Amino acid sequence: MENMQGPRHSDDKMNSLMMAARSIVAEKGLSALSLRTLGKASGWTLGDLTYHFGKKQYLLDAFADHEAKEQIEAIGGFAALAKLMTPLDNQTLAALTNLCIDDAVSNRRALSLSWFELLLDREHSDATAAAIESVRKEQTAAWQELLEQGGHPHAGWLAPAIAAFVAEETLHSLSLGALPEYRLLRNANIARMLDGVFPASHALDFAPLIDRLHSQLRREPSDHSGRRGTISQAIGDLVATSGVGAISHRAVAMRADVPPSTVAHYFRTRADILHAGIEWLYAALQDGLQQDMPRGPRDSMGIRKILDPAPGAVVRTLSRVGHQISLAAARDPALAPFAAMARSRRGRHARIVFPAAAATGNMDIGAAQVLSLVASGAHITSGIWDKTMIRSVAEILENLIKYYRTSHK
Repeated sequence: MENMQGPRHSDDKMNSLMMAARSIVAEKGLSALSLRTLGKASGWTLGDLTYHFGKKQYLLDAFADHEAKEQIEAIGGFAALAKLMTPLDNQTLAALTNLCIDDAVSNRRALSLSWFELLLDREHSDATAAAIESVRKEQTAAWQELLEQGGHPHAGWLAPAIAAFVAEETLHSLSLGALPEYRLLRNANIARMLDGVFPASHALDFAPLIDRLHSQLRREPSDHSGRRGTISQAIGDLVATSGVGAISHRAVAMRADVPPSTVAHYFRTRADILHAGIEWLYAALQDGLQQDMPRGPRDSMGIRKILDPAPGAVVRTLSRVGHQISLAAARDPALAPFAAMARSRRGRHARIVFPAAAATGNMDIGAAQVLSLVASGAHITSGIWDKTMIRSVAEILENLIKYYRTSHK
């Protein structure tokens, strides 16, 4: 890369170094990657790494570029296999969609974890954003070519919808893939997306399945009154502004301006802390869908910093929190119930966020989940949520609605 300093090393040595970086990121997150930690993991001296990269940012750029190339290589391998499947009916396409997700989770788990770390931290440099964009384009192009080869009449716009859906469900599958309730729900969502999103007269009732997944939490609602409530609010703020990985008794105590012993008195374990904070955060964000900004007992500076008055901003925050929870749960099985809660909530507010879809009169929870998953997946893979990207996502969703109308005439 242009930003690197010092002599170039052989491809084998550089690949070995980047694999060591991937191990760090996959296990501990992108924040754990530094010249010093990479030196300890790889055997390179700190001086050699500093001479070669100059500073941490150039290391992160090199790592993003390496992981993007690995992702593109994997996409090519999947596309070559998928092209053997002809003719391409919806049943075959659903099987390929599942295969794409399962391959990323089972055979390329470390790469997937590191890639989602980069996606969630994509705003830190233009180089990383460019690497992410190159992968998004390659993913969309691969699905479009496959659909066109299979003779699909809507390949041009169904391809980005499938690519977004795959990205979203790959992240959830990293933490929930072992749950039969989740796998059944995922399969049902794929079938619904390919069958035109909105329900036919024989459509599956999604509600019991979603309730079953949500019940994985198996906890009673938290008491958010008094000092417990104040601490819950501090936890929610910390999750909203710094992510799930920032949560600890000490960090919460600093945010709430109380001794760590006080936090431990109300919330004995980290799981107890997360349950209270995430529950509070979801409640505050849901309030924000009903009014311009969260107010009253759930008002907070952390929430105000990440929201604007538009309902879409609240949903994007809900989406981002859900992504952070799923990524954390992929490393820590104890957090899987929280990931199940986040996944089960997908589509809950679709009638507010997707009024055009709701106007069709056919919006059940299955359709709402598909629209929410596609929109959230487009968000996480498309970079900064600007006006251009919003228009792009809106176009994908509008085409899904049109697809329903043409496929169910």
